[in-house]
Amino acid sequence: MMRYTWTLGLAVLFCASAAASAQTVGTRSAGKPGRKASVLRTTKTPVRDLMRKRVDKVEWVEKSFEEILAWVRGQADDKVNVVPRWNALNGEGVDVDSPVTLTLIDTTVAEVLNEALVQLSEEDALAYRGEGNMLRISTKEDFGRKLETKFYDVTDILFRIPDMGRSAPTIDLEAASRAGGSSGGSGGGQSVFGGASSGQTEELEEEEADVEERLEDLRDTIYAVIEPESWNSEDGGGVGTIQIFNQRALIIRNTIEVHEKIGGFFAYDR
Repeated sequence: MMRYTWTLGLAVLFCASAAASAQTVGTRSAGKPGRKASVLRTTKTPVRDLMRKRVDKVEWVEKSFEEILAWVRGQADDKVNVVPRWNALNGEGVDVDSPVTLTLIDTTVAEVLNEALVQLSEEDALAYRGEGNMLRISTKEDFGRKLETKFYDVTDILFRIPDMGRSAPTIDLEAASRAGGSSGGSGGGQSVFGGASSGQTEELEEEEADVEERLEDLRDTIYAVIEPESWNSEDGGGVGTIQIFNQRALIIRNTIEVHEKIGGFFAYDR
């Protein structure tokens, strides 16, 4: 049986499903192309409102991290708890006095915070994550210890329209009209469809049987291209798992960063 090759654009394929189960926010460092963005996990909450808030201008020279945290709290009008995880941050050499020099115009709180965190860690090891009215700031390694379980309905990308070819049924309206007139509208038990063959039924049954194989192909592709070492698979050695559900979905358990690579980012409105 033919096996299907899946493209590497998994984020595009899964984007709608991921948005339905959980929304994620990310921004890319404008001044450092190619560097990975800090990440915010949130729905429509005080944290999200804060991260989307417009900022006309930021002009900081050697501003301490403690002052930056106070600025973020002020932008939220003290409606959001800003919680730095100092044990993890100190392990990356970040403390209250760590300086940031930054100039931005016409931006958002999310972009400001992202740029500040990029400056504070040469290895781009810091991240922020929001939920409800809590904004936590820590390291990606710290956040990566927690696994998230998400449901991805992949029906749309599994569906394949069969090629009926010449075996496709035809509709003979004239024959149906004659049959209806001679039998008082009952149609005489004769179908209006013609040209159908048992091969069509076999094709549909084969397609249904093939869904499981295509789901396995999709799962194996994710194993291979999305953080391969994070999966509890034959070649992975990690703790992430993917379960096939009801021949239409994948239940994936892994870190939020891995989910974002599968489902894509939820971008801020500009």
